[in-house]
Amino acid sequence: MVLAGAGGHCKELIGILLNQGIEEFHYYVSDKSYSNRVSSGIADLVYYSDDEIIHIFQKNSDFILATGGTKTRSNFYEKLLSLGGNPFTVIADSS
Repeated sequence: MVLAGAGGHCKELIGILLNQGIEEFHYYVSDKSYSNRVSSGIADLVYYSDDEIIHIFQKNSDFILATGGTKTRSNFYEKLLSLGGNPFTVIADSS
């Protein structure tokens, strides 16, 4: 599963996913200039290249928009769809 984003909203989603037994994530940030926003502890797990994401999608094409900004979310959505991704919805058990 790919999490599109690697900041604070992504960290919140990771907690929800772990509680639901989903433990394998890959992080996608479309531009290395965003690397200063990457949450500590996952910087080595962030992918920037379309080819890397396409390769990951061959195993599991699910992705979650893990960023709060509406323009960035829209851009990630369109990009990941074009690379063969499948939007995935997660709802916290406490909701």
